[in-house]
Amino acid sequence: MNIVLHADRLTKTFQVGGEAFHAVKGVDLQIGQGEFVAIMGPSGSGKSTLLHMLSGLEKATNGRVTICGLNLMKCNDNELTRLRSEKIGFVFQFFSLIPVLTAYENVTLPMLMAGRKDSAVRNRATLLLTQMGLGEHMHKRPKELSGGQQQRVAIARALLPNPPILMADEPTGNLDTKTGMDVLQLLRNTCKEPQRHSLVLVTHDPWVAAFANRVLFVRDGEIVGEVASSDLGQDHERPLAFAAAIQKKWEMLMS
Repeated sequence: MNIVLHADRLTKTFQVGGEAFHAVKGVDLQIGQGEFVAIMGPSGSGKSTLLHMLSGLEKATNGRVTICGLNLMKCNDNELTRLRSEKIGFVFQFFSLIPVLTAYENVTLPMLMAGRKDSAVRNRATLLLTQMGLGEHMHKRPKELSGGQQQRVAIARALLPNPPILMADEPTGNLDTKTGMDVLQLLRNTCKEPQRHSLVLVTHDPWVAAFANRVLFVRDGEIVGEVASSDLGQDHERPLAFAAAIQKKWEMLMS
């Protein structure tokens, strides 16, 4: 498997009240091309901090993160900015769409700000919005769209530069159950042929994690276990069947 992301002994320490607080403690992990990995843990477990370090949004205290062969620890601010714009797509709980812009304009804005105004960008934005069922809504503003539609716009924006890896932090947190399941299915489809994007998703919900190929369990800043659908003989197309195994493993590790 082609490794897209590699973390080695990743550590993050904060100073809190004059004392060291270890938010992430020596994490090792690898993410392969086309792999969908969920990082699952309770509030305060360090899962979001870990995601931020993996994506270069936050600098690690110690350790190394390599994305597509580039060591983030050796990058300066300009190099990190370029890496995040070209190699990583971000999808968060809050859609972060600009209210006065249309869906199409929200999708293309980051590329325009990077100086990309060519027809290839415009055509890809139109294609992505159409693939996500927004072909008839691309000229609407966010207030005219449902929550699920707004998150689809955010996903199209993340996919526009065709990054090898997507980072998602509780992407269904503001959506109802059915809409959230639709968004997760859409995200999972990006990991398949022909795109084969890799996806790292943070969640506290086993039903969300069940859409992944592999689930990493985080507690007190450490990966304390993992489970993969293939290990259990589960069909990756049947996430609800995988959820029960995740819940069982979760309860065992958190007890």
